[in-house]
Amino acid sequence: MLIVPGDTSPWAPLDCARALAATVFPTVPVYLQTIASLAAPPVWPDTLRTVISGGRAVARETAERFRETFGRDAHVFYGASECGGIAYDAEGGAALRGTVGMPIDGVHLALDEGGTVSVRSAATGLRHVPRLTNG
Repeated sequence: MLIVPGDTSPWAPLDCARALAATVFPTVPVYLQTIASLAAPPVWPDTLRTVISGGRAVARETAERFRETFGRDAHVFYGASECGGIAYDAEGGAALRGTVGMPIDGVHLALDEGGTVSVRSAATGLRHVPRLTNG
């Protein structure tokens, strides 16, 4: 297998993982949905034992199709740029249950009566910092 610099084909991530004998595959839900929905899906590299999907929650249908097609679960990493990592599905299968896993160690979540979720952790700011202006 030859890895071509700048290859942007949909198979490039799997080709690189195969060539490098990678064990962890970071990806996003739309990639999982796309490859699992193909009539002729790619061969999954044997070395890839952990698939971590981030960016947003994985739809239950995508998780089911991915498991049926490739025989493994996608682990969900859920976070936000404002507060860093929030939850991780360390055991796999959270997406099959329609969840994003358990809060990461040190992250505390609260739900108020209005439905607002508060995230508290060492990575979360205490308040909004206004934009500084010159002058």
